[in-house]
Amino acid sequence: MTPVWTVLIATLGRRRHQLGSLLEGLLPQVEAVGGQVTVEALWNNGERSCGLVRQDLLDHAASEYVCFVDDDDDVADDYVAKILPLLDGVDYVGFDVDLDVPGQPGIHRRASHSLRHAEWDNGTLLRHVTHLNPVKRELARKVPFPDISYQEDYAWANAMREHLDTEHYLAEVMYFYMPAGEIGAGSVPDRDRTPRYRLPVDSPYFSWNPASSQEGLTDMTWVMHAVGECPADQEHELADALAKHTRKAAKKNSQD
Repeated sequence: MTPVWTVLIATLGRRRHQLGSLLEGLLPQVEAVGGQVTVEALWNNGERSCGLVRQDLLDHAASEYVCFVDDDDDVADDYVAKILPLLDGVDYVGFDVDLDVPGQPGIHRRASHSLRHAEWDNGTLLRHVTHLNPVKRELARKVPFPDISYQEDYAWANAMREHLDTEHYLAEVMYFYMPAGEIGAGSVPDRDRTPRYRLPVDSPYFSWNPASSQEGLTDMTWVMHAVGECPADQEHELADALAKHTRKAAKKNSQD
C-alpha cells in the first residue's frame, strides 16, 4: 500500500530525546490510520547542510503528499485526523501554528500558514508557503532545497509559491513550534558533532532514510541512557527533552 502522506523529519543525533518526544505523540496517530500515513526520518550528526538533508528526504518519498516536521517541535493531538481527509487532490493544506517566543517562557504567538497570504512575513506571522504544511510531492520537487543550513526553508518556500494554486485551510493550530536554540537539523558547530546512537523506533509506519549517517550507530551513548546514566557532556540533551515535555504538558492543558 502506497501511503497518501509522508511526514519527513530531519534529525540530529544529539536531539534524539526531542525526536523521541515528537514520535511519542505522532506515531500513535499514524498507526491509527493503518498505512495511509508514514513517517521517515534522516538521522545525521551534522555532516551536511540542512538543505541537503531535506532534499534527500524529499527525493526518497513515494507518497502523494509530503511535509516536514522539525525534530524539536510538536504536532496537535488530532494532526493526522484533521489533515488526512483534506488530502483529496488539492495542492496544499494550510493551518495555524503556535510559536514559543524564544527567551520568554510561557509566551506564545499564533502564525497563519495559507496561500491567501502574499508572502512569508515574520513580523505579522502571515506566511504563504512553508515546508511544514502538506503539499503534493510532485509539486514540492519542482524546487530544490539550497545547500545551506539557515533559511533553507524560507528560500524553498518563496520559490514554491508560483507552483501552488489550490488549498484547504484549517483555521486551527496543528503545529507547535518549539525553538531549540540552535541552527538547523542538518548542521551544527564542529564542537557538537559528537556521534550519537540512533534512536531505536519500533513502528511499521516509521523508517530511516537510507542517506542517514552510519557514524555513531554502535557507540554506547544510548545504552548508557537506557540504564539511567548520563555523561556530563550530554546533560543538556536531557534538559532540552525535559523542557519539551513540559511545554507539551502545558499545551495539552490549554486545549482541555
